[in-house]
Amino acid sequence: MVNLSQEQDQISLSPLQMLQSSTFYWLFCALFCCSFYGNMFYNLYKTFGETFIDDDMFIAYAFSIASICNALARIGWGILADRTSFQVSLSAATFLATVLLLTMPLTPAGGKWIYFIWMNLMFICLAATHALFITASVKCFGSGHKSINYGCLILSTTLSAILLAVCCEYVLTVVGYAFSFLITAILAFLGTVC
Repeated sequence: MVNLSQEQDQISLSPLQMLQSSTFYWLFCALFCCSFYGNMFYNLYKTFGETFIDDDMFIAYAFSIASICNALARIGWGILADRTSFQVSLSAATFLATVLLLTMPLTPAGGKWIYFIWMNLMFICLAATHALFITASVKCFGSGHKSINYGCLILSTTLSAILLAVCCEYVLTVVGYAFSFLITAILAFLGTVC
């Protein structure tokens, strides 16, 4: 019988030890950036789409298909991470998300089908966050305290959600979608380099 957790059992940091590790803060920042761009698009895909698509059913169907792409992509990102590394996989996802966010303001010129493609690609990028960070947490800090350690790491998503709420309330109405996508693309890019 093969012990699949043998490599992970070699390291097992307590939450206090993890909080003293610079790796934790790099992962925390990367997850903050990834969850910000993910939550921004997930929360605003419909309102942005409705600025140029007059078909609620199309947007609903597009979301359904994008959700299926998201679910399948989680498996794909996991396979890619197993064959390469967390950093390669996350860099691919965040780089693609950066390009998509930078070009998102151009999708109205291409119409609803270009938006449909961009939306599905964005949901594929969003899947990387869910598939990769739990794995990175266990690989970096061990499985002995994985629930508490991941709980500390996932706190970054709460902080990014608070920032997103403030930005949507006060910044989006002033600068509009195009500039908001630009700011979010910068955060996605920072997720690439973290």
